[in-house]
Amino acid sequence: MRIPYKSLTFWIFVGLFGGMICGRAFGESIVPVAQPLSDVFLRLLRMAIMPLIITSLTAAVIVVGGRKNLEILGVKTFAYYITSSLMAILTGQILVNIFEPGIGSAIRLEETVTQVPAAQQSFTDLILTFKTHLGDFFQAAFQAMMKMTRFVIWSAPLGVFGINAVIVATTGFEAFRSLGFYFGIVLIGLFIHAVITLPLLVYLVTRKNPFRHYKGMPPALVTAFSTCSTIVTLPLTMEAVTDNSKVSEKISSFVLPIGATVNMDGTALYECVAVIFIAQVYGIALSLDQQLVVVFTALLASIGAASVPMSGLVMMSIILAAVGLPLEGVAIILAVDRVLDMFRTTVNVLSDSCGAVIVAKLDGEDVLT
Repeated sequence: MRIPYKSLTFWIFVGLFGGMICGRAFGESIVPVAQPLSDVFLRLLRMAIMPLIITSLTAAVIVVGGRKNLEILGVKTFAYYITSSLMAILTGQILVNIFEPGIGSAIRLEETVTQVPAAQQSFTDLILTFKTHLGDFFQAAFQAMMKMTRFVIWSAPLGVFGINAVIVATTGFEAFRSLGFYFGIVLIGLFIHAVITLPLLVYLVTRKNPFRHYKGMPPALVTAFSTCSTIVTLPLTMEAVTDNSKVSEKISSFVLPIGATVNMDGTALYECVAVIFIAQVYGIALSLDQQLVVVFTALLASIGAASVPMSGLVMMSIILAAVGLPLEGVAIILAVDRVLDMFRTTVNVLSDSCGAVIVAKLDGEDVLT
């Protein structure tokens, strides 16, 4: 079998596993070498994020056309986001209620109350007013930004190596072994959503093999796994859906930037499982009404989670308060939050990309050809 040495995906996986191996072998002595690689890669990506989001959304609005077309596309986009997030939450809720990982737990609760600030982010788009004069400019600016981000993307293997070397060198693999049952339930839920629910949604809409789409996603997914950021992964996600899945730039540049900030399937599932798990540890049986509150609040909280540092933990405090559980319950799951963040961010990015394919098909495009 020919090894794809020229493939970006191949080198990103080399960086991922190479970083883990070196972090384990050399310990904290590798941090001074690996940390700069991580920092430079993340700073390059963050440098490109805001210009890319602004130019892509503006160019998309201009290409979409009038307000009516924009509203129709927006309705399709948010209908998918709500549907996929709700399905993720219900998957997690079913699993945690069936297996009850918190029942009989020997975890001791520390008297620590976590207080976290709420945050809000709003975005107002007035670009339609300037469509005639600024259309060509923003289209050109978007193309320029995509070319610039392709350069950044090819530095991903070094960045992924540095990120994972630092994580393993400083924390080891202990986080993977802590809170094993809860950890496993979340991973099973994320796996079901990623390989059953999302492909099923893509198939039902496109009537094509959804794994054609998955074939082009590894670079974006590995980067999401390493960086724990849908925003940082956005350039890779955009390139994957346009080049591999044949989604037009009109759709991808509208759906994906919005999805990177409001569509958090993995986070929604994790929050639902975590809150019910915490209730089980406390020995509290949540009623049907309370579980419905968890579902509804997790859906809303996942939408607001993207713009908040440590978003999952911050938003979880809202859900705990909504069902009357103590905020100190967050302390139970802190040990594995960093690792779970890697997996749930990967699912978030995968859901965003599936959303772009689905919306493109609903808009009449011939995707996955």
